[in-house]
Amino acid sequence: MAKKGSMLKLSATLAALLAAFSLSGCIGETLELGKASDFEIKDIYGSTFSLGQITEGRSIAIINLMSVACHGEIDERNEKTFDAIAALLDERGDFAAASIALSACDSSDMQAIAKEHGVTWRFANDYPDMTVFGEKPYSELYSRFGSPTILLVTSDMRIRHASGYLTQDELETAIEKALAGSGDAFIESGTPAILTMLGLGIATSISPCSLVLLIAILAYVGDLVRKKHAGDKKDGAGIRYGAYLGLAFTAGMALVFFLIGCLASYLGFFVSNSALFTLIAGCVLILLGINIIFPFSLMLEPVFSRLRKNSAKTGSEREDTKERLLKSRFVQASPIFGTFVLGILFTLAWAPCAISLVMPVVVMIMTQGVSVLYGGLLFFVFGIGHGVPVVPLSMATSKVRARMAGIMAKWGKWLNYRFGGLVTLFGILMGLRYFGIYLW
Repeated sequence: MAKKGSMLKLSATLAALLAAFSLSGCIGETLELGKASDFEIKDIYGSTFSLGQITEGRSIAIINLMSVACHGEIDERNEKTFDAIAALLDERGDFAAASIALSACDSSDMQAIAKEHGVTWRFANDYPDMTVFGEKPYSELYSRFGSPTILLVTSDMRIRHASGYLTQDELETAIEKALAGSGDAFIESGTPAILTMLGLGIATSISPCSLVLLIAILAYVGDLVRKKHAGDKKDGAGIRYGAYLGLAFTAGMALVFFLIGCLASYLGFFVSNSALFTLIAGCVLILLGINIIFPFSLMLEPVFSRLRKNSAKTGSEREDTKERLLKSRFVQASPIFGTFVLGILFTLAWAPCAISLVMPVVVMIMTQGVSVLYGGLLFFVFGIGHGVPVVPLSMATSKVRARMAGIMAKWGKWLNYRFGGLVTLFGILMGLRYFGIYLW
C-alpha cells in the first residue's frame, strides 16, 4: 500500500513539473538554423525593401524582431538593442540592419519612435500583413525568444545566429562567431510546446476544482450508456458508446479553449511589450497562486452565503436553462451531440473556478507573441488534455469510475498545493520584469 502511495506521489510530482515546464517554455523541439526566407516589406516611410537587398554586399545583416505596445511604448531591452545596433553600424560600414516591429495600435507613431531612438536603418511595422512574423522561420524564432529577437544573416542568406536580447558586447561576440562560421547551428525552441500543453491540461483535470464538475459529468454519461445498452450482455458496445460520448465531451471543451487561446494571442499583440502589463500580470498571478493553496472563497464564505440567498432565484433560472437545453429535441435526438454541448457548458461553468489554473497559460501565450491561430491551437490541445480522463472513465463501469474518482480526489488536492506554488513563483518572476530583472 505504501508503495502504491509512493507511486501516486511520484506521478503527481511529475505532473507538477510538467506544468512548470509548460509555463516556462523549457520543453520544445530543436529548430535547425538554415537558409533565411527572403521577404519584402514596406518600411515606416513607405519604401519597399527585401532581406536580399539588406544582405547584398554586406558581411552581416542584423535583423531585429520586436513588438511595440500601444502609444509607442517599448521596453528597456529594445531601447538598448537600438543603441547597440546604432553603435555597431557606426563602427563597421560592412554591416546592415533592419528592425521589424509588430505594433497593432494606431496610437503608436513609428516614425516618432525612430526619431526618438536614432533609428537610421530600415524600420518597418509588420502589422497587419504579418509578412515576416507570420512566416517560418521568423515566427518560430520570435515565439522562442520574444521581443527582441536578434538574427544574424550573412550575405549567402543564411541565419548564423538567433537569440533574444544581447548586450552590445554580446552582440559583437555573436557577430564574430558568425563571421568565423562558428555560429549557432541549432537552437532549442521554447515555444509553449504542444505536448506540454497537453500535459498541463491533464494535470489540471485532477484538481479539486475540476473534480466536482467532472464527477457530475461522468454520472450523466454513465446514465446515457446504461439507458442505451441496458439489455446488452456484451460490454463491447457499451464501452464503444462511452468512448464516443467521452470524445464528444472533450471536443466541446477543446472548442471553447480554442476560442480562449485565439483571444489571448490577439490581446498579446497590444500588451505583450508593456512593462506595466508584466507588473499587473505578476501581481494577479501571485494572488491566484495563493488562492489555489488557500482559497479566498473559504474566507469570504459568509459574504457568498448571503449573496447566494439573494440570488437563489437567478441561480435556479440558470439551472433551468441548462436543463432545458440538455432536454431539448436536438440534444435528445443525438446524445453524442448533447454531450458535445455539455462539454461547452462544463468549460464555461468551470472557468470561474479554474481561473487560477488557466491564467498562467493565458499570460504566457500573451507574452510570447504567437499568432492567433497558433495560440488557439495550443489552448485546443490544453482542452484535449483536460478531457483525457473523461474518455477512459466514460468507458469504465460505475464501480471503476467511483474508485478512480476517489483516487483522483485524494491526490488532486496534493498536486494542487504544488501547482499553486509554481503559479506564485511564476507571478514573482513576471513581476520582476517590470523592474528590469529578467530571470527567464
